[in-house]
Amino acid sequence: MQTVNRYEDLLHRYAHQADLDDFRRQHFQHWCSNPEACCYCISQSTWAFFGFIPRPDHQTLCIAVTQKKEFLYLKIETEKLQKRLDGQAHMWNIKHTQPWQNALLDFSIAHPLFLQQFAWKHIPASLDLWDENSIAILVAQLARPLGRFGSDPETALSTALFSHLDKEILRFMVRNFTIATLGEYQFLWESRDTEELRIRMESLQNRRAIVPRFLVDAL
Repeated sequence: MQTVNRYEDLLHRYAHQADLDDFRRQHFQHWCSNPEACCYCISQSTWAFFGFIPRPDHQTLCIAVTQKKEFLYLKIETEKLQKRLDGQAHMWNIKHTQPWQNALLDFSIAHPLFLQQFAWKHIPASLDLWDENSIAILVAQLARPLGRFGSDPETALSTALFSHLDKEILRFMVRNFTIATLGEYQFLWESRDTEELRIRMESLQNRRAIVPRFLVDAL
């Protein structure tokens, strides 16, 4: 975590940033905002991956991967999210004219403590990463039962999340398993070095039950 002085300095610089695109080029590896569908960003910050999509019940579904390798999700009323965002913008005298979705993405870097105040939950490790047709469905499972399963925003956010994941591990899982779970990915991703990763890959390949899988309660 940044020191208090550095944290406030970055927040103040963001508040007075004349060119937001320049700010994003400096601090994000990827930043994409489509307010009607899928918004996400990738960075080296506390929130290594952060994205969200609208839901048909006036809620927003947020997905995050932290530097601690946690996979988190949050379902929140969109109006409540906007009010809290507006309150922080007023407090820090942030007067940028832009969609609230853009500001929320920016806050993952400029004001990461804002996101930490919400009631995030861990994404169940037993959820599938993709289906039998190799379609990314992790976000779709979290978005149910509302909305058409596998709708475009859900698929777009799942695909964006996959772009953040470790490519070597994904290639191994795709080659060896018709369907794989988030827990299996995490088991491999938590390896401390390449030798431990090799051992874990062999263990998973020979005995998949090493990573338990349970039925997931309603999300």
